Parts: sequence; structure tokens; C-alpha cells
Amino acid sequence: MAVAKKKIDVTAANAPLSLETGEQLLRAQQWRQAIDCFKSLAKNNVPCQEQLAMAYRGRAGELATKGMAAEAIVMLDNAARLDNNQPDPVHYLTLLMQANRYGKAMQFLLAHEPLLRQHTVFYEQVTEWLAVLLLVGHVDVAAVLPQQSPWRDQQQAALRALDAWCRGDHDGAVCDLKQLPVRSPFRRFRAFLQALLVTTSDRTRAQQLLAQIPPQSPFYPLATVVQATLLPHDATLVVTMQQLPDAGRQMVGKLLGLDTNQIALFRDLNATDGNPAKVLPLLLKPTRVPWLNEMLRYRAREWVPLVPIGLRLYEQRCGTVSRLEQHRWRALVAEQEGEIERAIDHWQAYIAALQQQGNQNDEEQPLRIAAVLRYCHRLEVKRRGDEDAQIAFFG
Repeated sequence: MAVAKKKIDVTAANAPLSLETGEQLLRAQQWRQAIDCFKSLAKNNVPCQEQLAMAYRGRAGELATKGMAAEAIVMLDNAARLDNNQPDPVHYLTLLMQANRYGKAMQFLLAHEPLLRQHTVFYEQVTEWLAVLLLVGHVDVAAVLPQQSPWRDQQQAALRALDAWCRGDHDGAVCDLKQLPVRSPFRRFRAFLQALLVTTSDRTRAQQLLAQIPPQSPFYPLATVVQATLLPHDATLVVTMQQLPDAGRQMVGKLLGLDTNQIALFRDLNATDGNPAKVLPLLLKPTRVPWLNEMLRYRAREWVPLVPIGLRLYEQRCGTVSRLEQHRWRALVAEQEGEIERAIDHWQAYIAALQQQGNQNDEEQPLRIAAVLRYCHRLEVKRRGDEDAQIAFFG
């Protein structure tokens, strides 16, 4: 069990300021009071720079734990001015990034790059974020780069490649991407854009390139968007499109050749909050894209049993369904409405229709019938509320 630290009272009436009092505050980790104590002593020409620097660093750790990165940086800078001991580079750069001090972060990275490279994972993550900031034109980051910096050359190559892709100049984009080194901070942007270039000509290669982008990468959200265009044109794509942010839906839609109204359909689906009465009519809404119609209708089949008039709506838009499907949907609708006896009647009609098909080569038919019978038994138990339903159902 942790014991609460006893705070030391350093008010003028109780404990006159002294080096001994300051040392007690340091041992008690009362950093803020220690800072006040040693600053007062320093004004009276008492040599205590080392102790004050220690108090600043302790307070910095305390502030960082509370998520106050900017304030922690001030404390570390104060400490370094007092004793010339520089803060841990990884910790300090982390604080700079957390405090959105991106210009100073880039400056610090360039000054301590050899040391930071030893922390491979951290170095790659930070440089990739700084690369993103350069791509979007962050002024503070660009301003601290030397004119002959490799960062500038790679930034320009990446932007030229993006511009070429936007203009439909795929060969130009490929040429510019080749100028990015293998370990470039922009390498995952390169993988992303290369995937975009081959989404229609080589889907397998596109998937391999996107797989190089890990979840912690700032380019990962973009990768998931492009991956959506590589999905089979089935219900999976509908779900993915609903889950994407609006900008992502727009991008996927354009890559799939959909127009504004067709893309808006997925936005409207997302706005239904899963209300079956709203979802089903949208899924059955006709479009001018055959594969999209097929995909939406396939998805609609899951929602038909959840809407009382779902079967009628579906048949109006898609034509008459088989007797098997009619009985299955009607059984599920009856169950949704609490009409268990009616549901069982439809399941038994489903079995009869299945048996009438008489397909002797269908090895799964007996298993399907057995599964439906078991399900009907559970419904009967639920309706009667006791296990005597077994005798009533099978007897």
C-alpha cells in the first residue's frame, strides 16, 4: 500500500528558507516548492544552481506525466541553462512533438540526428510525421531546413509525384518516386502513391504495397481508403464505405468511378444509425452502376427480415424471390414480431419446399433440414417456456 508523502511546510513563519530546507523538498519530490525555495536563495547569492536544475527536471517529469508538454519543455530548458546538461534527446523530442512545436522539433532532430538514429523505431516514427508536415506545407518545419538539405529534395520529389498522379501522368509520377531513397522519411508515402498507380492494373501488387504501411503510420488511414477500392464488389465494401470518413468515401468513390449521388448513398446509409426501416429502402435504391446495384441488393437481403414490409419492398425492386427465401424471410419477420407459432409454421414450410426440390446430389440438404428442426425446437421451448415442448414438437 502506497504511503502518501508528507508535505513540508516552507512558509516563512514555520521554516526559514535554507539549503537544508530545499534539500528536504527535493527528497520529498515537492518540485514546485523546491524551485521557489532555490530561486529565493539564488536571489540572495546562495550558490544552488545544481539543486535548482534538479528541481526543474523533477517538475518537468511531473508536468509531462500530466500531459503538459509545453510547460515541461520550459522546465527542461531552464535546467539546461543552469548546468549545461542537455535533456534526453528522445524524451525532449517527444515533448516537442506533443506540444506541436514542430519547427523546433525539426531543428532539434537535425542537431541530434546521429544520436537519435540509434533509436530506430522512434526515429522512423518522428521523421515520418515531420515528412507529412512538409507534404502539407507546414511553414515552421520548412523554415528551419537548410537550402541543401536532403529533406527539401525529397519533399519536392514527393510533391511532384503527387501532382503528376493528379494530372494523370503516371509515368511522371513513377519517375519522381524513384528519386526517394529506400529509407526516406517519405517511403510510406511512396508505397501509398505506388499503390494508387496500380490499383486498376495490378491489384495484387497494390495490396502488397499497402501492406508495407503499418497501423502507427500517419499514412495508414489513407492506406485503408485505397484498400477499400481493392475489396471485392460485395457487402464488405458497403460496410467499409459506411465506416470511412466523408473525405475517405469521396476518394474511394472517385477511384471506383462513382458519381456524386452514388457516393452520397453511402453517406446516407451511415446517417440512418442502423434503423432497418431507413436502411433497406436506401440499399434497394437503383443506381446506374450494375455491380453497385448487385452489391447493394446482396447487402439488402440481410435487412429484409428486419422490416415488416421488407419482402414486398425487395420484390418490388428486385423481382420475385424463391419460395424457400420467402418462407425463410417470413419466418424471421414473424420471430421479430414475437409471433413464434407463425415463425415455426414458415420454417416447416421452408423444410417442405426444400424437400420438394428433391436434389439428391445436395449432401448438405439433410444437415440444413436438421439445423432448421433444431432451431424450431428452440423456438417452441421459448414459446412454451419449458422443456415439455420437446414432447409437443417431436411427439
